[in-house]
Amino acid sequence: MTLSVDGSPVDTQSHQWHAYQVQRAASAGGSAVHSHLRIADAVDGVSVVLSNISFDWANPTLVQHNVSLRVAAEVRKFARMPWNFVCPGGADWIYSWSGLQTDVRKDGHGVLTVADTKSASVSAVAFLTSAGSDVAPASEAGAVTISGNPRWLAIAVTVASTWSAAVKAAAALSVTVAFDALWRAARRDWEARWRDAFDPRAKRYSGSWPRMELEHSGADGGSSDLERVYYMSCLTVLGCERTNLPLVAPRVYLTAFGTSHTSNGTDKLHGGAAAFFWDQSVYATLQSLLDPVWMRGFLLSALGGGKFDNNLFVDLLANEPGGGYWYAFNTVSVFWMLEGYLSVTNDRELLYDMPINGESVSELLERLATNWTDPRWSSTSPEHKWLADYGGTADNFLECIPTYVHTPAALQAQNVHMLRSVARLHRRFQRVARPLGAVSCAARRRKRGPLRRRGFSAGHCRGDRERAVRADAVGPPWGSAALQGSAPQRNALPRELWLYSGSDHTP
Repeated sequence: MTLSVDGSPVDTQSHQWHAYQVQRAASAGGSAVHSHLRIADAVDGVSVVLSNISFDWANPTLVQHNVSLRVAAEVRKFARMPWNFVCPGGADWIYSWSGLQTDVRKDGHGVLTVADTKSASVSAVAFLTSAGSDVAPASEAGAVTISGNPRWLAIAVTVASTWSAAVKAAAALSVTVAFDALWRAARRDWEARWRDAFDPRAKRYSGSWPRMELEHSGADGGSSDLERVYYMSCLTVLGCERTNLPLVAPRVYLTAFGTSHTSNGTDKLHGGAAAFFWDQSVYATLQSLLDPVWMRGFLLSALGGGKFDNNLFVDLLANEPGGGYWYAFNTVSVFWMLEGYLSVTNDRELLYDMPINGESVSELLERLATNWTDPRWSSTSPEHKWLADYGGTADNFLECIPTYVHTPAALQAQNVHMLRSVARLHRRFQRVARPLGAVSCAARRRKRGPLRRRGFSAGHCRGDRERAVRADAVGPPWGSAALQGSAPQRNALPRELWLYSGSDHTP
């Protein structure tokens, strides 16, 4: 939405973020403007966003201000388009949609409806305002004017798959009592979600997080920096939770949110139902502790198509590969996700007894761990002849650093980590499918000939699997009790960690 006063857009000057709402502050037309935005839990397939805007006019009786609001409530299924961006940050690095066509009308309930002709979704917007003010359609499509120097303006946006469902939900919220009730419920529901995430007795999630207890808290008696990092990490995961994409699991956790922004002078849109392999992998353990049912479902979706190395994400709306291209870090990302999930759950069935694309997950882990020995990754550089070379196309790496190509140290280190981790996994379950060290060294001989002392010691290739993939090397404990959920602790959850200030000046 775009709020304007006297023809000028109101730009946010400061903001605060809470788990349950976002607060913004600005000044316009000689007045202070404050807004609060909350998202309510979806009910019967209808999503609801609530906003409350207040105006503190300097001279309300002497000066009449022109207040207008443009609603951009387009909600569209994720489109499949080419990934053709250049590195770094080229103009097309995110999907770009143009030519949005909308059918806008104001019905008898005072609800503005926005039906996107290129989508099955419909958005409806209900407006409530202070006494003496009125909301009316503006000449611009999708915009309204608010007359009478409003003291406050409340907005409810509903999103549904049919016009009648969206309008019915919005019309119900055009009554002050109903809006106020849902406004308060949005905060209560978030507080309940936060408590349930740390309570193994709660039924909301299939798992729970342990609470952190430290002998010494912060200098002021509050939470320490370590506690803040841990609980803010947990809060970030909850912010990714969605309940309206049930094909993979009852609750899913996104890493793309349908938000728009400007890049190189062009408005861009992310798809709002994507779970990217790389992003999901960096907090796989947290996800697995909280909701192992989700993590298992996501892993099956990611692996089921057998094409994770040529895709960047899973489209959770359709539960299918989302598109993209070969990405050098996908091998590591998928390994990390499996590693995090198995370390928490000890899921033997998934590991050994559920063939996916003709191989068990155990065999897949071994294939990922030895992928670096594939002749495709042979280095032609004399300086890096013993390292895996993944090519010189920047798009296949981290996009933002054009020189981060060929033999990045991070991938070489992870190749070692994956070998050690798989050996540790087999040792824990006392099941060894094949001698990984011998396989890896034999593959290297076929790839480059006899290994010299440069880069690898001779002992690595004498069939000494223990030296090649030491099971006691640093790594995940594969099911250690330290990573299991814990019983409710006596300390209270730190409520002050709900707040993040986005500027030095807060509203």
